[in-house]
Amino acid sequence: MQMSRTKKWLLGSGIAVVLIVVGAVVIYLTLIKSDAPPPLTLSSVAATTPSVSAADNGSTTTESSSSSSLTDLSATWKVTNASQVGYRVTEDLIGGLANNVAVGRTNAVTGTVTVAGTKVSAVAISADLTKLTSDSSRRDSQVQDRILNTRTYPTATFKLTSPIDFGSIPAVGTENKTKATGDLTIHGVTKSVTLDVTYQLVSAHEIRILGTLPVVWADFKIPSPTFAGVADVRDNGAMEFLIVATR
Repeated sequence: MQMSRTKKWLLGSGIAVVLIVVGAVVIYLTLIKSDAPPPLTLSSVAATTPSVSAADNGSTTTESSSSSSLTDLSATWKVTNASQVGYRVTEDLIGGLANNVAVGRTNAVTGTVTVAGTKVSAVAISADLTKLTSDSSRRDSQVQDRILNTRTYPTATFKLTSPIDFGSIPAVGTENKTKATGDLTIHGVTKSVTLDVTYQLVSAHEIRILGTLPVVWADFKIPSPTFAGVADVRDNGAMEFLIVATR
């Protein structure tokens, strides 16, 4: 008799656990999960305030945007706030039964890209991490305070350490690929990194540079992004960037 009651209790408990898990999955899928923005592309230009044009940023070039006139790209190109920098991470929820891709971005990006002939001789870019936002204010609070500690480390920077040789003036509108090596600083830690980048000369006055860099949090002494009791964030993610520069 006692054994029968024990079996019934165990069976009932098992059913209850299953129902709780199923209910959690349903709640997650209907109320919590959101569609992450797609990865950045060369056309993922942020809304700018104010808009930036060659005339606005003091350019003195007299070239037209036709490819036949592009005989020299030499200039210090200014990074505009049409650029975007951010992160993409995977959050495992409900014990790994479901996951969510979390994306946070900022267009508070500044810097310069220096071109001499067919070579990029210098790049210096800074992103204001205090302006990173996602689709969750709770996540943003965690990122700003506990994870990136942006009060102490408000910016991420990249400085090119090896010149990039285009080889020749790229044709307008053509996507080209290359590698960029430089010093990346996040959370007060600087690491030498090599990035696979795609670049496009949009016109005589605008160039775009796109890339993604895998990042292991521990390499930059970033605390585990896991939100206790909410989401188990993996030990790595990606930094995404689209740099829009004009002259």
